[in-house]
Amino acid sequence: MKVLIFSPEKPYTGAESLVTGKLMRAMMNKGWQVDMIYYEAELIYKADKDPMSILSSCHGINNSLLNKVVNKFEKVPFLNKIYFLNSIFWILKAFFYALKLNRSKKYDLVLSRIMPQYGHLPAYFFTLITKTKWIANWSDPLPLQKAPEPYGNGLEAKVSSFQMAYLKLIIGKATWNTFPSKRLLDYYREYLPSLAKNSFVLPHIIIKNRQDTSSDKILKHSAVPNSIIITHVGGFGLRNPSNLIHAVHQVYNSEKLSTKIRFRFIGYIDPYISELIQKLNLESIFSLEGVQSYEDTLNAVNSSDIMLVIEAPLKEGIFFPSKVSDYLQFRKPILAISPKIGIMNDILSIYGGGIAVDNSSVESIKSALIEISKEFHNNKLNANKYNTQNLASQYSEDKILDKIMAV
Repeated sequence: MKVLIFSPEKPYTGAESLVTGKLMRAMMNKGWQVDMIYYEAELIYKADKDPMSILSSCHGINNSLLNKVVNKFEKVPFLNKIYFLNSIFWILKAFFYALKLNRSKKYDLVLSRIMPQYGHLPAYFFTLITKTKWIANWSDPLPLQKAPEPYGNGLEAKVSSFQMAYLKLIIGKATWNTFPSKRLLDYYREYLPSLAKNSFVLPHIIIKNRQDTSSDKILKHSAVPNSIIITHVGGFGLRNPSNLIHAVHQVYNSEKLSTKIRFRFIGYIDPYISELIQKLNLESIFSLEGVQSYEDTLNAVNSSDIMLVIEAPLKEGIFFPSKVSDYLQFRKPILAISPKIGIMNDILSIYGGGIAVDNSSVESIKSALIEISKEFHNNKLNANKYNTQNLASQYSEDKILDKIMAV
């Protein structure tokens, strides 16, 4: 199988690029020939090396002159519209570069990913010319206005006819449209019913890990004596950890924990987070470690006991957090502070691998922390609800690639 991937994000620079890189690595593990065309631009994250060994097959495209102009005039009214020109340039150059690669490679399949949404356009033009099978991935609701609150204005949001025409064009032309969760697919279908014809769920993949991830070694005891380390990786944004911080404050003021719990936050830290932790005198409980390279982030996952997911206050959790695949790659149990109705509650209640608690309830989070502390103290975290083997198997390389091969 020969595959071409269009991915606007540079490898290792953000969540979208990481899940794309893992999918590419899994394909290469299976012996497929894979090329990725990406937008050459630095974001907040990076990798010091090439932990997935994919960069030799990745092709970055940019316009150095336009980038200089964009950086110079990004805050100047009207002139910042040059961002649009930069995007158009990438679309066209990515398309022509793909045609050049295809002359010798003769791809069997094309994949395109967002964000931003123009990531699908090179694939659209490419498949018009080559008639290659095409999978378009949608990892977030588009147009952005239709994302659920607080990310957007919900299903009833008014959007331009141009935006809807673009979505219908891509959805109609793509051989298949894929979504990381059924809840996200169902959300799209509320305003794009045509998706019923050519869509399926393609979750984030877990690449094979060289390190020991056997099911009898789920818990790696913390380097801090008599304590358990719970780690969150990635920035927060609208995923506010305040209820967790307040729950921790209440626990340490009213309960004698069987085992101490300490937290690591790795990623950009919003000022209000550090201010709240200082206000509640929890500096010894929370380690705020800032943005790290992808390799260091994986090391932090591997050295932690439980991994943390915090979601925004959604009525329904339709998003499948990309960090979950990192967590499960190292067979780490998950504490999900999530909406009562949502994907994290679904998968953890069905397959095990951790617990999900109501992110709107400080009391629910507090109870979960007390439960974890007691079970850790009694060495009972290897019970079925914390065993990640069944959950991880749902996102294995073979299972996900079999879905792709079936198109």
